[in-house]
Amino acid sequence: MAKEGTSNGGAPPAANVNSMVSGGDNNNEGTGDSQAGNLQPAADKGKGVDEGGSNGKSTATAAAAAASSTNGRAAGGGGGRSRERMHIFAERERRRKIKNMFTDLRELVPSLTSKADKASIVGEAISFIRGLEETVTDLERRKRERDSLTA
Repeated sequence: MAKEGTSNGGAPPAANVNSMVSGGDNNNEGTGDSQAGNLQPAADKGKGVDEGGSNGKSTATAAAAAASSTNGRAAGGGGGRSRERMHIFAERERRRKIKNMFTDLRELVPSLTSKADKASIVGEAISFIRGLEETVTDLERRKRERDSLTA
């Protein structure tokens, strides 16, 4: 365990990060009070101790991660728009894939019209698959009967 006042592997003291997270100048160091919720102020003096078992990660690093996750932006603050654009693009791709899958499903189910809504497509596909399962069961039963008669 490191002594008080020792460096934390080059990371800034967690008390500074804690004041950045809270957005104010509240210095509740060592009191057990923390506005960030899961931060451990007792470990703020460079001890590098985390009750959650951080496996070598400093409290400052955990606090910075908590700060970036609470406001939804990266720690640098400049990557928010790029991440938002990537999210929008990924969501468009996901919707396009779903649309194509519904189109394929609609084409595979013979009883569906070209303008069927999604609920109808899924419901008719379920009915069609159950019908196919019954047909397979019936054909297997017939085959067993035929094989038993010829044996």
